[in-house]
Amino acid sequence: LHIWSALSRGDPEDALDAVLSLRTPPFATRKSQKAHEMSNFPGLRDPIEFSNCMMVPDADPTKARQFQLEFSGKPIPTSMTLLPSPELATLATRLFRHHLLFLSGARPCKYPQVPALELIQVGQKNPLLRDEVYCQIMKQLETTYQTSVGSKKMTLTWFLLSLCVEMMGPPSPELQNFLEYFLTKRGNDAVLRML
Repeated sequence: LHIWSALSRGDPEDALDAVLSLRTPPFATRKSQKAHEMSNFPGLRDPIEFSNCMMVPDADPTKARQFQLEFSGKPIPTSMTLLPSPELATLATRLFRHHLLFLSGARPCKYPQVPALELIQVGQKNPLLRDEVYCQIMKQLETTYQTSVGSKKMTLTWFLLSLCVEMMGPPSPELQNFLEYFLTKRGNDAVLRML
């Protein structure tokens, strides 16, 4: 009734709020919340393999996974996700550098938005890389980032995520709930509503 009322008033925002309030998220219980933590996303590269590529050998898979999913100010040597070819994994590392360039103060180009737009264009043309891009951005928004890096860079990263959701296209159905839980947990309703 609320949805119909909002639509008849010509208020699509209120109608959307009503629809979202009816939807029970797949992570309403603690068990499903744990299942939708990024560390449990099945498309991630093996944490030991990732940390070994970073030259941080660590026999503990939990610490290796934590290292893989936390903010890094340095380029990554391989993709975060399992990709079907070495060429795509190499392209994924370039995309991460684009993200770092977008956040850095020293820009190699006249327009600071260029690295972000190039990252989005690659994701638009290459759906296999979309989950990689979303995982890289979530990595950069992880807890240690919020406390160790300035709020301007944090704001830029959230902005980049919203641009990706709006312009690049959605993540795969496999990553969708993980991204929704990530956004819900951090209270970012604005980006969540775009999904």
